[in-house]
Amino acid sequence: MARIELKDVTMVYGGKGTAVAALEDINLDIGEGEFVTLIGPSGCGKSTIIDLIAGLKFPTNGSVLVNGKIIRSPGPDRGVVFQDYSLFPWMTVLDNIRFVLRNKNGNANSAAKYLDMVGLSGFAKNYPATLSGGMRQRVAIARLFAMNPVAFLMDEPFGALDALNRIYLQNLLLHLWSRERKTVVFVTHDVDEALLLSDRIVVMTPSPGRIKEIVEVGFPRPRCRTTLISDSGYTGMRANLLNLLQEEMLESLSRQSSFVPEGAHE
Repeated sequence: MARIELKDVTMVYGGKGTAVAALEDINLDIGEGEFVTLIGPSGCGKSTIIDLIAGLKFPTNGSVLVNGKIIRSPGPDRGVVFQDYSLFPWMTVLDNIRFVLRNKNGNANSAAKYLDMVGLSGFAKNYPATLSGGMRQRVAIARLFAMNPVAFLMDEPFGALDALNRIYLQNLLLHLWSRERKTVVFVTHDVDEALLLSDRIVVMTPSPGRIKEIVEVGFPRPRCRTTLISDSGYTGMRANLLNLLQEEMLESLSRQSSFVPEGAHE
């Protein structure tokens, strides 16, 4: 498991005259085995935080640490699942899993174990192009668990899926995560998804991205979707999150345009 720290992190893109602050003064401490979700309007820097923890980008100021060590490059201790699946199209499903096992004496049997874990044993010889979006993302999740990093970084992994596939994969992720309790940083625009999955929800502001509020999600685990949504505490927490997000959306819109949709303030 991993402890992840962002200390006084600022991220600026561009140079003089074109500089855009994506993140400003981000301080966030994520505990070992914690499931933390980042939520906020587009352009608030959620994906930038994922990239910084992954070592794909580096902060303009401040530092990002995993288990007390400053991140200076990508590494096998941090696994990433993106919205676009990121599978190797020229490899079979099985070979996509074996690829991350190549330095761990991985073989077809061990790779097959992870495919079975996500219910895709019958598709080992298929290529990604022959799979549905939901199935491809299941392969990506299987590959993540096969990689066995200390931290899971998930950037809207279910955002492009239909409602049924999204529900299935949310439940699958919760089930698999509960067995190993990896540290997870998860990005979403979906309040209900955040409440179902998270220990804490980080609400962010746009342009530049700052932390507006951190919401503790105290519902006991394991969580049942139908039981959760009937909880009075869930209803109140959901309303609070939606209000926080609407405040940021309206503020962002007001900076860009004088037009605000009718009823937006309700």
